[in-house]
Amino acid sequence: AVDYYVSPSGNDSNNGTMDFPYLTIRHAINQVQPGDYIYLREGQYSEALTLLIGRDKDGTEESMIRLFAYENEIPILSFAAMPEDPSNRGVVLDASYWHWKGVIIEEAGDNGMLLSGNHNVIEQCIFRKNHDTGLQLSRYNTDFDDISEWPSHNLIRDCESYDNSDSDHEDADGFAPKLTCGVGNKFINCVAHHNIDDGWDMYTKSAEG
Repeated sequence: AVDYYVSPSGNDSNNGTMDFPYLTIRHAINQVQPGDYIYLREGQYSEALTLLIGRDKDGTEESMIRLFAYENEIPILSFAAMPEDPSNRGVVLDASYWHWKGVIIEEAGDNGMLLSGNHNVIEQCIFRKNHDTGLQLSRYNTDFDDISEWPSHNLIRDCESYDNSDSDHEDADGFAPKLTCGVGNKFINCVAHHNIDDGWDMYTKSAEG
């Protein structure tokens, strides 16, 4: 396993060590393999485009890929440069066997995080001021029309989602495992408050099982 470090004062031409960290989370994600760690140092990471973690970046059951805040530091992943738009999600985690811990995701143009992969752990993360739901658990690939293809066996633990609001004051929830959500997903000790729509939205319809 390799440890990579990212810092707002880093440079993507560095080698990603603690003394010579990368600048962007996106660059670090491109480097990782199963079993590796990405440690985020304190500060704000500004992104204008969706951070997509695709299925070519899967970890494994034995060797998850971990993206953690370093020790007790507070990294903020800010998408404030994004306009409000349904396609402008902050993070799309479509891969499997990832573990995120201690990260704040804010001000995305749609969901703060769309969690569409399987067997992931999202822990001690905060989703705030996004223009749709803080964390939504639904498919990413719209061709996936069977429940066996939808996000399953994810654990969301000790997370908080608040102040999420769309401009129509209608759709932004705290947490939304809805519409195309698979089986075995768990939320443990998560809190949603002060969102413009629901704290928790578990809407489904017969057309989607």
